[in-house]
Amino acid sequence: MNIELWLALRFMSRNRKRHISFISIVTCLGIALGVCCLIVVLGVMSGFDNNLKEKLLGSSFHLVAYLDNSGQVEFEKIQSVEGVKSLVEFSQIQTAVKKDKNITPVIFEGLKFNEAEEALWKTYLTDGNFQGLAIGRILARSLDLYIGDEVEVFNPKTFKPKKFKVSGIFSFGIYDLDANFVVYPLSEARDFLKEVEALFALGIRVDDIYKAEPIKKAILDRNPKGIYLIKTWAELNETLFSALQLEKITMFVILNLIILVASFNIFATQTVKVVEKVKDIGILKSLGMTGWGINLLFCLQGIFLGLLGTLLGSGAGIGICLFLEKYHLKVLPAKIYSIDYLPVTIDYNDIASVCIVALTMSFIFSLMPSIRASKIKEIEALRYE
Repeated sequence: MNIELWLALRFMSRNRKRHISFISIVTCLGIALGVCCLIVVLGVMSGFDNNLKEKLLGSSFHLVAYLDNSGQVEFEKIQSVEGVKSLVEFSQIQTAVKKDKNITPVIFEGLKFNEAEEALWKTYLTDGNFQGLAIGRILARSLDLYIGDEVEVFNPKTFKPKKFKVSGIFSFGIYDLDANFVVYPLSEARDFLKEVEALFALGIRVDDIYKAEPIKKAILDRNPKGIYLIKTWAELNETLFSALQLEKITMFVILNLIILVASFNIFATQTVKVVEKVKDIGILKSLGMTGWGINLLFCLQGIFLGLLGTLLGSGAGIGICLFLEKYHLKVLPAKIYSIDYLPVTIDYNDIASVCIVALTMSFIFSLMPSIRASKIKEIEALRYE
């Protein structure tokens, strides 16, 4: 075994009692706590991000092409682009629905169901069908609506209501959609939507959502008639996903302060040990150990503390994440967070980043006392011994 490594392990324990000092234990646990908290928080933030993305893209289109008023759309040019899976014409307006004396604002969508789109929507259907007005589960509950009931939808221009019969109830698992979204076959709602001058669009689903941007460029390169603007799912939800990413970065920075404070303990611990081992440093130098060897000896002690804390913290953090992933703890209000449990996604790139930061801080704060130790003169160290 390398002499510096052996001495580092020796110096980490007291010569007689042979146990790790209390301050070293506190330092190690502090780093472990910081790493554990950071891994769990980043896992939950990634879980929220992926969960929301999955649910949004389950109901939303991957690309939306807005149509002009020409009425001539070259569907073939779009469909022929590699990666495009299906095209669906739709239109949306913001309005309100009324049942008895209860009025609720909603997004009314006219959707041209094809075979593939209807099969997708049926996975979210809890009751009924899409032959009439389909409404979200929470909206149905708040207005006390059931299959076969009639509901009035207001014309946002004239404020005159039009009656629609409820034929289906769906649930996406997203509170806002389940509480404020209704869908109706476009073939029957087209006149109503034209009357309110609604904007018509083409919903595009692709094979790989992360290739939406290249597919958008490929469609625009073909310059199909009838389309004046195309947006990807990332552009349509840019504010939401940017906010989630900012929260993740903010939590990463804040929780790194726990590791930073624990790393200061490494500095304090090693500084005390340097003072305690002045005599030993003098003896080692008189026996021929270089300043670099002394530097490495004390630096390794701090790195060992950081490594042990990082291993304990990462193990505990991954364990907690696996537990939360398997057992969905219902601790959240669904009205605020869209789901009622803590979603977790274990991202090993995030875990690696946390471990690297913890080890880097441990190295930096153990380096300063070790440099001081390496500069001690053997004559001065042994003068009063």
